[in-house]
Amino acid sequence: MNMRVHRLATTMQAEEAYTLVEFLDQLREVLMQAYGDEITRMLAAQTAGPPQRWESMGDLLSEEEPF
Repeated sequence: MNMRVHRLATTMQAEEAYTLVEFLDQLREVLMQAYGDEITRMLAAQTAGPPQRWESMGDLLSEEEPF
């Protein structure tokens, strides 16, 4: 597997950061409405087998804000 490094500029105004956070909240909501059941099944299948690299993906289903 090849590792890829991506750079993301994080220098922005507070208003821009807020807009981005709001967009991500809306995107998460739409994706969970569309794929939530499938994501839940995928996570359940992963936890049923050997430990996976993405164990923390269960946080996606949480309603709490991570910050």
